[in-house]
Amino acid sequence: MHNNPRSVKMHLQEEKVTVPSTDKVELETRLYRGAGRKQTCVILTHPYGPLGGNFENNVVQALFDNFASQGFMTVRFNFRGAGRSTGRTSFKGAGEADDVLSICRYVRGRPEIAPTHIILCGYSYGSVAAGAITRQVPELAGFISISYPRYIPMDSLLFLSGSRVLTCWSCDVAVLWFLTFFGSNKLKAQLMEIPANLPKLFICGNRDNFTSEANFKKFVDELPNENKTVVVVNEATHFWNEMEQVLVAHVNQWMGRNGLNSKTGKSASAAALKVNPAVVATSTVASKNSPTLSPASPWSAVEEDD
Repeated sequence: MHNNPRSVKMHLQEEKVTVPSTDKVELETRLYRGAGRKQTCVILTHPYGPLGGNFENNVVQALFDNFASQGFMTVRFNFRGAGRSTGRTSFKGAGEADDVLSICRYVRGRPEIAPTHIILCGYSYGSVAAGAITRQVPELAGFISISYPRYIPMDSLLFLSGSRVLTCWSCDVAVLWFLTFFGSNKLKAQLMEIPANLPKLFICGNRDNFTSEANFKKFVDELPNENKTVVVVNEATHFWNEMEQVLVAHVNQWMGRNGLNSKTGKSASAAALKVNPAVVATSTVASKNSPTLSPASPWSAVEEDD
């Protein structure tokens, strides 16, 4: 999967470590120490394990390649029950939230690499677990939520289970409710408590398989507005196949705008990351501080500038 020679080199430099979590769980973890931006650690979290999610996921890999190649300390790990991590999926989300917190405590507990800043970057179910522990990480400098799984539009819902495809109908189903076995309200409440001063990015495709665009917008509109940026990417699905670099470009642009790309940690003025303007020009973006948003609707189409 790693066709880029630079990517292969970075993966070869990853430390293979086992990180203890709650319930005597041991997490299979890969840690890249970073270079020029190693004072900031980006922790990547993967999709739902029972449906095949793990740290080899295409989105997680693309994000790892992006952050590691630009010198950030970068950590990816398998949730409990995924890959070679021990234990079982918690089904209510609490165990996976503990796993993210355990990784944060591990990196800051190693004095030879301890970062001054941490950025949580969660994809799909991983963004649910990461969003639940933001108040417990004092070094947290930013939160990135990619394709948060909130609601499924039932007119196009597909549950994938191995080679079987089950088509469902009726009204919208709360995916988070399904994935967390009735624990979704607590997880959403924890996300609502995310620190107001923390830069937050919520990004989703307008063709997401697990959350309709309307329901995604409704969901993020209910979250606190302070320092929140919301991006809907045209033609992107939940899986970001063939659009990983579009996603990466949006993430890098947001990092730069929020001063998260400094070589010494968070800074108001920092060197630009890799951004291809051509791949971010067609997305709808809403931000608290955007002067071009319509007062009547925060979801008016706004083009991102270069």
